[in-house]
Amino acid sequence: MSNRSTFLKSFRLLVLVWACLWSYSEAAEKADDLPISARMVLAEAGELMEKKAYRRAVETLTEFQGRGKRITKLDEPDPQGYHHPMIYYFLGNCYLLQKNYPQAEKALLQAVTRDPGFVEVWVNLAKTYHEQQSYRKAAQCFATAYEKSDQSTPDNLYCCAVGYLMANETGPSVAAFQRLFENHPDRITMQWREYFVQALIAADQPRRALPLIRKLTEQSSGEGKTKWREILLYQYLQLDMRTEALAYATELTRGECATAKWWKALAHVELSDGRGEEALAALTIYGYLTPLSTQEKKLWADLNLQLNIPARAVSQYQEIMKDDPNPGTLQNLILAYQKLDRYEEALDQLARYAPDAENADLLMLKADLLYALKRYPEAKDAYRQVAQSKSSKSGQAWLMAGYAAWWSDDITAGRHAFKKAAGDSRYRKAATLAMQQMVR
Repeated sequence: MSNRSTFLKSFRLLVLVWACLWSYSEAAEKADDLPISARMVLAEAGELMEKKAYRRAVETLTEFQGRGKRITKLDEPDPQGYHHPMIYYFLGNCYLLQKNYPQAEKALLQAVTRDPGFVEVWVNLAKTYHEQQSYRKAAQCFATAYEKSDQSTPDNLYCCAVGYLMANETGPSVAAFQRLFENHPDRITMQWREYFVQALIAADQPRRALPLIRKLTEQSSGEGKTKWREILLYQYLQLDMRTEALAYATELTRGECATAKWWKALAHVELSDGRGEEALAALTIYGYLTPLSTQEKKLWADLNLQLNIPARAVSQYQEIMKDDPNPGTLQNLILAYQKLDRYEEALDQLARYAPDAENADLLMLKADLLYALKRYPEAKDAYRQVAQSKSSKSGQAWLMAGYAAWWSDDITAGRHAFKKAAGDSRYRKAATLAMQQMVR
């Protein structure tokens, strides 16, 4: 999964939409030119809507419209108000409250066609599109509602910005959010910042999101604060701002030293910068605060091995092998034993976990252990097995097979192995020198 999709999944999109159900008196104030017959039917429909008798309200309104002739042109006279925008507005609201969104859309479109400045209709039309998951159209309706209003309140512009975000149209969403912040600086809320951050991340503009994220880490509390802190640290790492990431992770561990996740984050930052000792220290503290997962145990053991602390690595690798045996961990366990010169124990672990191993790396380790124990005939056979597997270690294996044969006084086998090793440019010089010494 991409980083962007991972980030977006941490949010739940919510558009604030509402249906403006007006009473008859409010309708009268909206339309001074509303004929008396239309006023009466709206009063009747309004009473039915207040009783939630939406089906009867629809019947009342459509029966009223049916009394007038069909109007095909907007400039045709309609003295009784059969097709007044307010009639279509109430009708659209009835359908909207019944969740009959296609019919609501049809009625509300008729209303705004007759009165393009009817802001409340644009809002409810946006609602119908939102419910039908036509988020782009919903955003456009919210934008129109904002433009047609006195722009004193930001709600419609905010819903426009979030609607575009839900439609995955990040450019228009970012533009709407920017206008929202510029036009209403005294109304900025945490929710605005959250969704603006999401829009900027989705639009691949994470650097612009950083000031907003920092603000959210300051304003939030509880789990929300923790979430935004994690997001800020994640963005620092994604943007390769390593100095900032290290400083912030260190600050978090100092401020909340008993919080395990910050020590894990610090270990990750240190490790990404190649500071193994510091990463091991942070991971060790993390392990004191919470049980390590198998993957974390392996990382802790690997760091100990890399930093030449094999004794600590051995115990951890042994624990991992009990629960999750695999060739990679076994190989590192053997390497740790080798560094401690505990060759017999290493062979015992190989016999236990990989008695019939065909893995070239494990076979090479087995041969090295036998060679270190001066069990040269066995070592020679093991090296030859690796060499004949035609792995990347073949040249080295032939060279070591030659030495093991030489120590076994098997000069013929030794000469043959050295000749094979000389075929690899990496070991030609060592193999040639060994053959010369054998002759002498």
